[in-house]
Amino acid sequence: MKHWCSAPDRAFVTLAAATWICAQATGLQDGPDGGEFDVILVSAATAQTPGALKAQLAPSGRLLIPLGHPDGVQWLTKLTRGPDSHFVEKRIEEVRFVPLISG
Repeated sequence: MKHWCSAPDRAFVTLAAATWICAQATGLQDGPDGGEFDVILVSAATAQTPGALKAQLAPSGRLLIPLGHPDGVQWLTKLTRGPDSHFVEKRIEEVRFVPLISG
């Protein structure tokens, strides 16, 4: 299993799935190399979904991201990439996250 996780995270990764890449990135441009991902979880809010993150999703991949203004209403949103690369967006829950910054 290939991962870049701290020791406490490794237990979660081992239990959750056979193949996981757990990566921490400081912005939108420095994620791990390796192509397409089945799931991307973003833990900071942005007004709209960054194209760079959508491009990293595999077919049927899911992106969980808080969308909305940093000082206003944000929604935890699930985007699912269809086989034709069309995205389906579903609002899950109203949330409050720190803003997503680049770099």
